[in-house]
Amino acid sequence: MKSILHKVIQPFTCDSWYLNLFIKVPQIVMGIILAFHFGKYSFGVPWSPERLNLTFFEVAPWFLDVVSNFYNPIGNFPYAFALFSGLTKIVGGIALILGVFSRIASFCVIILMSIFLINQEFIDFNFTFPLFFIAVSCFSLYFGSGKFGIDYLIAKKFFSTSSNR
Repeated sequence: MKSILHKVIQPFTCDSWYLNLFIKVPQIVMGIILAFHFGKYSFGVPWSPERLNLTFFEVAPWFLDVVSNFYNPIGNFPYAFALFSGLTKIVGGIALILGVFSRIASFCVIILMSIFLINQEFIDFNFTFPLFFIAVSCFSLYFGSGKFGIDYLIAKKFFSTSSNR
């Protein structure tokens, strides 16, 4: 179990700060877009617009209507997928910004955006957003959070950081 946790948490690191910054900046940009732009309209968070009248962690009714039109099996379970979508956008976006469990958050974003790509005809934005998120998530899935994330601090404290991936 410790070996699996080590592989998930241990980020790719290098000595030069600008390469670690190159790893972290796309994650921060994607996290900000997911959590503070897209997430606030479909999921109730403190920064959601007041006109939506969403309580904390409430799924927006309009988003449930959109998801219920998705292809099966997603369309059969709209609330479960909408909850997964909201949590991935908000919690995953913030996790990517902070660099905590970045690989898990990236994997969830890849799943979410793949489903959005398949069901693109039911969503009112074009396919470039899901492709951007998938590309950055693949990048983040490989590299992890880099040195500028909480994953690095966890790995440094609990695991040996002498070997890089």
